[in-house]
Amino acid sequence: MKIEIEDRISPIQRVQYTVDYGDRVYPVDSHDGIFDGLHEESEFVLKGLEPGEHVISVQAWDRLDNVGVAQLILYVE
Repeated sequence: MKIEIEDRISPIQRVQYTVDYGDRVYPVDSHDGIFDGLHEESEFVLKGLEPGEHVISVQAWDRLDNVGVAQLILYVE
């Protein structure tokens, strides 16, 4: 899954995702190896999802500790 993260004021500091509102957190790495810009690109692979509906929640923090969240609902056949 490819993602783009943007902040207008403070550089991106950290990105992670969760699956189906679970407690397990999956860190996401930046394409260039470090989150340090106002605009970052990344990607991650979802593995082992059972058939059915799933909610992928991506959370991103900037250096001021503000958090943004985006959710994607997908269906695995």
